Amino acid sequence: MTYVNYNMTNLQNVAKYTTGAAINHTDVSFADGVIGYGVLMGGAKAIQGGRWLIKNRKDYKGAINRAKANFQKNAAFERSLKGKNFYETVKNTARHQKAVQQASAAAAANGGKLAKAGKFMGGNGGFAAISLACEAPNIYKTYKELGADRGHKQLLKSAAIVGAETAGYAIGAKAGAAAGAAIGTAICPGIGTAVGAVAGVLTGLACSWLAGKGMRAIVGKDELQKAKEDQARRIALQVSTHPEYLDKVMAKAGDKLLSEDAEANPDTQIALQAFRNIAAGLEEDEEEASQEYAEVPEGERAALPRSEKPEEQRKQNDLDKHIDNFIANINGSTTSGIGYPFIAGIA
Repeated sequence: MTYVNYNMTNLQNVAKYTTGAAINHTDVSFADGVIGYGVLMGGAKAIQGGRWLIKNRKDYKGAINRAKANFQKNAAFERSLKGKNFYETVKNTARHQKAVQQASAAAAANGGKLAKAGKFMGGNGGFAAISLACEAPNIYKTYKELGADRGHKQLLKSAAIVGAETAGYAIGAKAGAAAGAAIGTAICPGIGTAVGAVAGVLTGLACSWLAGKGMRAIVGKDELQKAKEDQARRIALQVSTHPEYLDKVMAKAGDKLLSEDAEANPDTQIALQAFRNIAAGLEEDEEEASQEYAEVPEGERAALPRSEKPEEQRKQNDLDKHIDNFIANINGSTTSGIGYPFIAGIA
């Protein structure tokens, strides 16, 4: 077995890029969570605003006056929560919020199904549903591509992550809402509740992200990601021992680097540098082969093996045809004992 000493880091990076495995980034983004949750909550508030407009369409002036009166009433109540210092104000606000939550829970328990559903979506249950919805495509894809065993593993991993994220959100939202409401009350009594709601959501999202990140470190990488990394490792090993496959890998990587999706891929720059390093090495090998070929007397060149004739290396149609047929025959195979099936994933 011939072993070609390519730089394995470059080979692995190019192979990972072709299979879609992450090279040096994580797909978990706090900013994405904020944007996603903000869009969903923004939509809910837009619906509430629309309902308000419809409900008060016959008397907007009266509705605005009632809103002003409620604001003044709320401002007076928030002033009553102010303590001797910030810590005492936060404590008083948290106690009030707890009482409101208990009253809302009791009302939902005695209400109809619609009221209970509204309570669920407005609380931690709604966040859990959103988090689970984000995990669902990954779970489905794992079952579909990797089978039931690894699908079950991914389901357990995702459940643990959703649980951690929901618990983190609940703890962070509660603390953030109390502190935010106290700050809002200190700045302008009357807006403390609104400021607390925003602060609670942002703090909850931050704690959720940290909790989810910690749980991901415990349960390990997604099953799909592990499968892609394993495929990339095998491809890199095959190329290092069977260099005739390198052209196929480089062609696939080149197509992906030139695609419209390349700009949005955070691993593109690393893959591009690895691609250039490999290409530069191939050029050096070709120059050395050309120089050695030139030093061979003309009468002896016909006896040289085909692989040592630089001008014919570019025209190895028979070899390319053989590789194409080989890949076509094993495409879709998952049995490692038949040739080199993992190369089919990048052909």
